[in-house]
Amino acid sequence: MKLNNILRIIQNQPFCSHVNDLYTEFNLMPLDHLHTQQLLVLVFKYLYYNQLVPSIFHSYFVHNHDIHNYATRTRSDLHIFVPNSSFGKRKIKYKCSVLWNSLPDHLKSLAYCKII
Repeated sequence: MKLNNILRIIQNQPFCSHVNDLYTEFNLMPLDHLHTQQLLVLVFKYLYYNQLVPSIFHSYFVHNHDIHNYATRTRSDLHIFVPNSSFGKRKIKYKCSVLWNSLPDHLKSLAYCKII
């Protein structure tokens, strides 16, 4: 990864230095974690601050209780449309739904957080 090499040069670290140490030194989040965070922010804005989300996303996610009327434990989770291929698992709809549903309930219910 080019960013890792740039961090090594800036910090004057050897090529074999651990990547987590490079990010920790500058108080940075690794790119995969940053990507996950941004996906979760998208879902949070969609659910609680829909006016902040571009109009293309206004009907992007569906709750399970909109699909069926059964009283299940996952009734309030986002519905996961199972993809037919590995390419489908990389789609934003699928990744966001899986990530959001994997959060603990107390984090999903933070409806009154301030969005900057």
